[in-house]
Amino acid sequence: MGKDRIKVLHVLTDSNVGGAGRVLTEYLRYADRERYDIKVVLPEGSLLIPSVAGLGYEVREMKHGRDRSFEPASVRELAGIIREERPYVLHSHSCLSARIAGYMLGVKVKVFTRHTYPDASETEAGFFRRKTGGLINNILSDGVICVADAVGQYMLDTGVSEKKIFVVLNGASALRQLDEKEKSETRKMLGIGPESPVLTVCGRLTAVKGQKYAIKAMGDILKAYSDAVLLLLGGGEDEPFLRELAEKSGYGESIVFAGFRDDVAPFLNITDILVNSSEAEATSMAIAEAMSLGIPVIASDCGGNTGIVKDGFTGYIVPVGSPERIAQAAVRMLGHADETNEMRRNAMREFTDRFSAECMARGTEQVYEKIIGSKKR
Repeated sequence: MGKDRIKVLHVLTDSNVGGAGRVLTEYLRYADRERYDIKVVLPEGSLLIPSVAGLGYEVREMKHGRDRSFEPASVRELAGIIREERPYVLHSHSCLSARIAGYMLGVKVKVFTRHTYPDASETEAGFFRRKTGGLINNILSDGVICVADAVGQYMLDTGVSEKKIFVVLNGASALRQLDEKEKSETRKMLGIGPESPVLTVCGRLTAVKGQKYAIKAMGDILKAYSDAVLLLLGGGEDEPFLRELAEKSGYGESIVFAGFRDDVAPFLNITDILVNSSEAEATSMAIAEAMSLGIPVIASDCGGNTGIVKDGFTGYIVPVGSPERIAQAAVRMLGHADETNEMRRNAMREFTDRFSAECMARGTEQVYEKIIGSKKR
């Protein structure tokens, strides 16, 4: 390869802006463009295209495989794109079709990122199914990037070679800090009082994200802080159910549905506590972004949460599905200012040291270089 840049082709099949797409765009923002010549393959009309193109990268659009990991037609189409682009590194993001095409064409370095923590359908799957998945990943990939230690352990349990597993935690860009006037305007826009404590849940409104537990926790929180507000950021299929739950709770006026927002900075700037009440989680981008602003976190004890939130240091870890423990942690945070302020300082340091997008970009490229080096030996 000499002094020429290394050609890298990223493949993602998401049509909407989800967690994997946000991770990819954050990586692209801080990628080493002097070392790597990067192009990105996305579905036609994907909402990610403007963001990726806006960062100055060429996007190849594909007709097949939209929002699907595998589709025979997409294997053929991706094979055609790979033949044209001739990448030295093929980096697929939960796209089996790309891995198959790359393997068939003999791409030198094939990297796959596992963006999610396994849900019940995977963890409860039979031994044969899990091991089959591990075998496929071993054959089709030279390296598997896992976005949390817990994800890496799961991949190891399926039979993926330990030598092929690399843990690179998700990273985010530090959110901009608003001045007091902007914070006041955001509160007014949402109908939130100037002094009201704000607890925020940021994520798609879907069952696995567990927003219902945060809603149920508000009953006990409001007993101690009657002006507290729960702010839900995101949209999704569970919204009607969650709105009904809020209305029937008796304190629906204390729960604000703000919908999906491209820019979460104004809302996190008025947040006192970030709540992650998920039933399954890898490495939450919302937690990383909150920590960039020094926001302490209450997170459920699942997946990668325990690897990003240090109990008693940057927030509290609570059992999955426990509104009571969420409420207890929130009341303690709101009632012990000195302790909580120390958590805020700790959170900002942890973000800089471990969860910035720059850290993630360098970690990803270290994986590339390690595999490239092994190919030369």
